[in-house]
Amino acid sequence: LPEMRRRLSFSPPYDLRGKRVRVRLQASFGDKVVDSAPFNLNILEGNIFLEKYLRAALWLGLVLLVLWLGYRVASHYRTKVCPDCARIQRHTDPGCLFCLQNRDAFIIGNFNVRDKRKLGHSDLVRLVSDSSEIGTHRRSVVQLIKSTQKRRACYVTIIREALPKNRFAYRLVRNVSDSSVTISVNSNPIRKDRYLSSGDVLQIDGMEISFYSGMEDSDVA
Repeated sequence: LPEMRRRLSFSPPYDLRGKRVRVRLQASFGDKVVDSAPFNLNILEGNIFLEKYLRAALWLGLVLLVLWLGYRVASHYRTKVCPDCARIQRHTDPGCLFCLQNRDAFIIGNFNVRDKRKLGHSDLVRLVSDSSEIGTHRRSVVQLIKSTQKRRACYVTIIREALPKNRFAYRLVRNVSDSSVTISVNSNPIRKDRYLSSGDVLQIDGMEISFYSGMEDSDVA
């Protein structure tokens, strides 16, 4: 065989790292095969951590990155529901557009909330629907003190009416026909209905509820 020099490199199994093994080389040139004499070879231990565990850590990090990206995409395009008005939102909306347009309309008083999503006591309730009923019945947005002599009833309804330029007016409608129930706005008794202005105080059987909104008096016809 012609004389030649070659550098041999191989990756031994992890269980052979740092051990001394006996090897024999075999070379072939054409039809001739030559075996070398057996000799001992010391296999360096090397950095097993970098070669084994770091590689596993890189694969684990890559898998976690793919899962995180998938979660972000799914959470971005999933259907969103407003916790206040239960309306479905688009994934491109910064928030509930319905609540944003009506965030300035709310009532303040010492009452209990009837909404199932907001059980308990509250001093402020936003008006997030086209028609907000106030009384002692189950559909009332707030729970008034109910006398044992009176049946459950809807005393008044606050109706939202659309105005130009995405503005709204709020009209108060008296629903109960019982003359013994005193309903007034700013100490003025009402018989049918009237428009509410920001800062008006509604009295129902001695209970006061303040109404606030972003409407101006000139916006209400």
